This record gives sequence, structure tokens and C-alpha cells, in this order.
Amino acid sequence: MIDISLLLNSDSHLAVFCGMQARGNQFVDCISQSRGHVGMISDRLTPFLSNVDLAENITLPLLYHKNISQAVAVERLFPSFEALDMLGYMYKRKEDLSRKQLLAGYLMRAMASGNRFVYLDWPRLWEVDFLLDCLSRIESKIQLWVPVEKMSVQEYKQRGFEFRDISRD
Repeated sequence: MIDISLLLNSDSHLAVFCGMQARGNQFVDCISQSRGHVGMISDRLTPFLSNVDLAENITLPLLYHKNISQAVAVERLFPSFEALDMLGYMYKRKEDLSRKQLLAGYLMRAMASGNRFVYLDWPRLWEVDFLLDCLSRIESKIQLWVPVEKMSVQEYKQRGFEFRDISRD
């Protein structure tokens, strides 16, 4: 079993090498059981709901877990929505959004949930760059965790990521 508590002590973005596919699945399972420490950006694992707009998708964790109304949740997050230029599309459904708009929404959902770390499910490099820019614009201390192949480690190190090999932990 993978002990993610070793990763929770990090104060920088992490490029994580898991090795075999099964090991990567164990890593995702550990993240899913992290009790709210690690958010997830993944169309496959944590997709937005189709029948509600982006604002509601972002604020659902606050509605359910903290019993906060959507209006109060949106008000709390308003400065970040504004900084990320999200005001023009917050009330659209996921089918009407670009990939960048969806990514900003996923990031805001993780932030609304109080996550300090966010796992990106096999992103493209431009998605990582976009999310790093978003984090900078909202002045967030959220740390990104990205699964990587050994051949792409250098690209992530150039972006300020630390490398962690958990293939044998």
C-alpha cells in the first residue's frame, strides 16, 4: 500500500512516478481515501454533473459537506472567479465550456473543498501550465500532483515540480 502521508509533507508541486499501471491505480485509491486532503481534477474519476451549471458543480462540496448555501459559497469564491475571468461562464453547463474553462472550474471546486493538494489525472503539459497560471493569478498555495512517465520528468522539473518515485514504496 502506498503511504501518501509522505507526499502530504511537501510544499511544492510533485511529479510522481508510479511505475506499473496497478501501482498508479493504488495511488489514485489512496488519494480517494485521503479524507479531503487531496482534490482531484479528472474527467474520468470526478466529472462535473451534466444537469447543473458550473457554479453549482463547483459549490456542491460546500453545499453537501458544510451546509452552506450556493449564494454564500459563490460569494466566498467570488474574488477567485473574478481573477480567473470566470464570471461570464459560471452559469453555463459543462457541455458549453472549453477545456480551459472546465479546468478552471475543477481547480475552483478543489479550492472550495479546502484541498491543499490537487491530483491531475494524466494531464497534457499545456493543462499543467494553464493550472499553474491559474494558481498564480488567485495567489493560491495549492500544490499540484501529477503522475508522470520517467521520460517527462525533466519537463516538470523545469516547471518547478519535485520528482517523487513511489514505484517501490
